[in-house]
Amino acid sequence: MKHVIALDVGGTGMKAALVGADGALLHQARRATGRERGPDAVVESILGFAAELRAHGERHFGEPASAAGIAVPGIVDAERGLAVYAANLGWRNVPLRDLLGERLYGVPVALGHDVRTGGLAEGRLGAGRGADRFLFVPLGTGIAGAIGIDGRVEAGAHGFAGEIGHIVVRPGGTPCPCGQRGCLERYASASAVSAAWAEASGDPKADAADCAQAVRSGDPRAQAVWQEAVDAFADGLVTALTLLDPRTLIIGGGLAEAGETLFTPLRTAVERRVTFQKLPSIVPAALGDTAGCLGAGLLAWDVLDTTPTKPEETTVTATLLGARDETSCGSATAGARPAKTDPQPKTGKEPVVLAGAKVVLPTGIVDDGRVIVDGTRIAGSAPDDATRVDLRGHWLVPGFVDIHNHGGGGASFTSGTVDDILKGVHTHRLHGTTTIVASTVTGDMDVLAQRAGLLSELAEQGDLAGIHFEGPFISPCRKGAHSEELLRHPDPAEVRKLIDAARGQARMVTLATELPGGIDSVRLLAEHGVIAAIGHTDATYEQTVEAIEAGATVATHLYNAMPVLGHRAPGPIAALLEDERITVELINDGTHLHPASLQLAFRHAGADRVALITDAMDAAGFGDGRYMLGPLEVEVSEGVARLVEGGSIAGSTLTLDRAFKRAVTVDGLSVEDVVAAISATPARLLGLYDRVGSLEPGKDADLVILDADFALKGVMRRGEWVVEPQLG
Repeated sequence: MKHVIALDVGGTGMKAALVGADGALLHQARRATGRERGPDAVVESILGFAAELRAHGERHFGEPASAAGIAVPGIVDAERGLAVYAANLGWRNVPLRDLLGERLYGVPVALGHDVRTGGLAEGRLGAGRGADRFLFVPLGTGIAGAIGIDGRVEAGAHGFAGEIGHIVVRPGGTPCPCGQRGCLERYASASAVSAAWAEASGDPKADAADCAQAVRSGDPRAQAVWQEAVDAFADGLVTALTLLDPRTLIIGGGLAEAGETLFTPLRTAVERRVTFQKLPSIVPAALGDTAGCLGAGLLAWDVLDTTPTKPEETTVTATLLGARDETSCGSATAGARPAKTDPQPKTGKEPVVLAGAKVVLPTGIVDDGRVIVDGTRIAGSAPDDATRVDLRGHWLVPGFVDIHNHGGGGASFTSGTVDDILKGVHTHRLHGTTTIVASTVTGDMDVLAQRAGLLSELAEQGDLAGIHFEGPFISPCRKGAHSEELLRHPDPAEVRKLIDAARGQARMVTLATELPGGIDSVRLLAEHGVIAAIGHTDATYEQTVEAIEAGATVATHLYNAMPVLGHRAPGPIAALLEDERITVELINDGTHLHPASLQLAFRHAGADRVALITDAMDAAGFGDGRYMLGPLEVEVSEGVARLVEGGSIAGSTLTLDRAFKRAVTVDGLSVEDVVAAISATPARLLGLYDRVGSLEPGKDADLVILDADFALKGVMRRGEWVVEPQLG
């Protein structure tokens, strides 16, 4: 399948994707730049990462990437392919285009400035889509700009076009490192606002986000700081508007996250200043920090001269926007656009029509529905002579997504070999789980870091959807089946060690946020795009609220390993159920939860905030007996796993097909709610809803066939039968 490599290099991390000819993000990954080891190490990290991406494409899509696009910070000479200078990476005059081309065996490479590349994506795919002239201005540590003209971004004769941050708006004012005084970015960047508010508030830790919050609260000091920044920004923008006459002005970066707190006074200030100039639409950026990676993909296709013409461009745009994902180039949310009907990759297989079943779609249940599989994905149409599979009397639902799973089939994700891990993955696929996150248990930090390296390789290959670290940062009071001797406080430095060891594949970390370092660790995880999950916790209601405000978004197996819900001491359960930012995990095996507790969670949180999980250990799909869960011995009897010493429940032997059936037939939940909780909600949480989690054209052909009694009859993953239906 033809594809390109897209790389977005930042100061500390890199985001990357393999992008198909139809715009689909086929594979996504993250890496650290390694800048602490010097500029040469950064370059080698980039080249090595690109080589890994090439190998992944060749292994999984039948051919290596046809081209590569890379966006880097600092001064860039795109015409000569030079990364001229980047203060945060320490390099000078690096022939990055040639080095990357050589490492990728001579494929064409396009090099771009990070802001201009992000502007390219915003112009074609985001807030500037459809505008023939736009100006993209991100407000971050500094201020830069991207000038968009008819689908391309103007670099200027010497590569410096768009440096709006160095327009002098206050002559003789604050010195700027560029050598001038009174530059715009010294007054209106996020760092400038942070510095001004820290001084005005007397809090050296205060930042621009705090200032925006204080503005909304009516603090006159904050309002004065904010208005000064808005006025300076408006002065600079009017100069830019006078010179460039854009139709759309797109504002991005950290300061734009203030929303209308910024945009309402800014529009007013600009409108007051214009005279003969035409006032453009002033809008927030749409792609956030995904823009650089998406833009790099566009650069790569452009260098191949295969950028779609106007009638096709809508398809590419829709797919890329729908594919925004937290794991790498973006983060899909409940508000992300659904995947569109796109040209399907050719695999040599004929399309298959699965017809006659009750099909569960995001919009509801369709009787006598059909799903068309073409290659690895779901298609919108099929030829009249396509193979037809009669599924009358059956249900057709999306493949299951398990975000909390320790193993199965006799194999452990925590201690097994690569073959063991793949055996565990396959065991759960046989039971309908087509997307799985590998969970670890508490262990020695060095052992966990080593395990993360192994699991990350399988995640990069597409066998896993990432890594979940459950422990060692949990409460000894609520340790469950974790070794107390190996527990530790959530020191942010140690949390960071695990994130780095996972090489961009860390998806979630469970921690007891009330412990020392807990809140700072939650903030660290949120900053790195890793889910902070509250679990194995002895927190109070108030402590749990504090963790949610810091950025926690998941409750690890709600009810289990946490204080009970009390009328005087509601504990974490009440805080987790009531907050719409929290997704709650539930283990529906009949052992961990009473049906009334499960129903309470569904009624209070709703299916769009519930993720049904297995929390499975080795015995899932394998049978009773003795097993090891980390360093602890477990006895499984009649399908229930308990520690040999102490008798605590030790994970489950659940598979998601059993959880599905029980939810409908025992707990009385609707099929639509169960599908949401077992597929769509966890897919959104992982940022994968553009690819999995529902049966829609353009998504992976991951699906499960159930009979009228909700027993599993067939499983397909990416267009291949894992369990071929025997329908008689």
